[in-house]
Amino acid sequence: MNPAFAVGLGVIWLLQILACLTVLLRKQSAHAALVWVLVLLLLPGPGLLFFVAFGRRRLPPRLIAKVRHDRRFGASHPDHCLQVAPESHLPMVAGVDRTLRGLDCPPPRPDNRVWSLDTGEAAFAAIMQAIGQARHHVHVEEYIFKDEGLGERILALLEARARQGVSVRVLVDAIGTTAAWRILKRIRAAGGQAEIFLPVFPFGRTLTINWRNHRKIIVVDDHIAFVGGMNVGDEYFGRRIGPHFWSDAHLRLEGPAVADLARLFAQDWSFARGVELPLSVPDRAPPEAPGGLPTTVQIVPGGPDQQVNAVRAALLAALSGAEREIRIASPYLVPDSSIRDLLATAARRGLRVQLVTQGVSEVRATWLGSRFYWEALMAAGVEIYAYNQGILHTKLFLVDGCWAAVGSANLDARSLGLNFEVLALLDGPQAVDAIGRRFDQDVHQSERVDLARFRQRPWAQRLSEALARLLSPLL
Repeated sequence: MNPAFAVGLGVIWLLQILACLTVLLRKQSAHAALVWVLVLLLLPGPGLLFFVAFGRRRLPPRLIAKVRHDRRFGASHPDHCLQVAPESHLPMVAGVDRTLRGLDCPPPRPDNRVWSLDTGEAAFAAIMQAIGQARHHVHVEEYIFKDEGLGERILALLEARARQGVSVRVLVDAIGTTAAWRILKRIRAAGGQAEIFLPVFPFGRTLTINWRNHRKIIVVDDHIAFVGGMNVGDEYFGRRIGPHFWSDAHLRLEGPAVADLARLFAQDWSFARGVELPLSVPDRAPPEAPGGLPTTVQIVPGGPDQQVNAVRAALLAALSGAEREIRIASPYLVPDSSIRDLLATAARRGLRVQLVTQGVSEVRATWLGSRFYWEALMAAGVEIYAYNQGILHTKLFLVDGCWAAVGSANLDARSLGLNFEVLALLDGPQAVDAIGRRFDQDVHQSERVDLARFRQRPWAQRLSEALARLLSPLL
């Protein structure tokens, strides 16, 4: 054997062993630890690269710096001047509020107005109108921002507003936005500012592609904000992509909760740029747009920089406090054991539990891993609906017809542990009813999965689901 080859092989195996020890010492989940050890031992070389990219959960120095920065930012920018809603008389809603109080989340804000933007056409028409009418600044934070089709139109509008003296800031994720460097160049050339969130080596300072910024936030003059599941791309516009349509949900907000989204953007921007973005004081609000629904809104950020993930905590509190019904739409539905147990127990208690998820998936491994759990959930009484009209990208959570959550988070390990996410929690009756009607649209365009027929699926299909389930800690 060539001596150099032998030395190289020895180094690889040494690194494999060190990676296995890291997994055993740091992975809290026995299932996740077992999967990673098998990947490392059975795939020497590729397994190590896969672990470096996906497997490390310990925060890198830059994210540890973000934790410290956010604490300093919060201390130097108190929000005591903002309105705080009184505790809800509904036990479940009050329970969610109490859960989040100790997690450094913004409190519920009263006197907001919300528009449920059920289609891409409605959402991006409202977004482009708001950008076109901006007087002071436009802040855009996106996971995916494409520079073609719809993305090109929005990018051109942002360039034009920057040239007209509006402060334009664009923050995109390094992995989600493949056109990130082109977008940065164009925005900066127009006089705006743009940054990439946690660039990946060799252009950044990390090798890992974990800890992605999956948030979708747009704030205009700190008076209008948009939040939800829609990235910037033609598919989110609702156009036909091949044989499929894309279903998603988004919100337009006015009111005190806009300041919480502005604050969240400022924290993420300051981390990415390395220079603090002061919170601006909004000037006189423009005339209120017609048609918004009154509601209390609580903005809940979640991310790996939190000791307790606030998005996951909010969902656990809401699900455990449910008394009549739970309704969830999530394209990537790979819930952990705690959430699966809550859903199954709720159904056994007599609650109606409805889950809408992908019938046709863009990420087959995640879809197969999700299907592994369908049989046990349906056996407990959970109703599962497979969306077959195209690609479901909607993230909605409703409990008891009195509480709703809309945002960027899926019901999977990546959204509830690894990604930076955001939810808007609503408890105004009219707003929750509007979200419920949006959920009904997806149910009506889906096929309920029949338990008896599902149990008859081929063994090859079952085996694929079981193998994909083993990868759920990685998905």
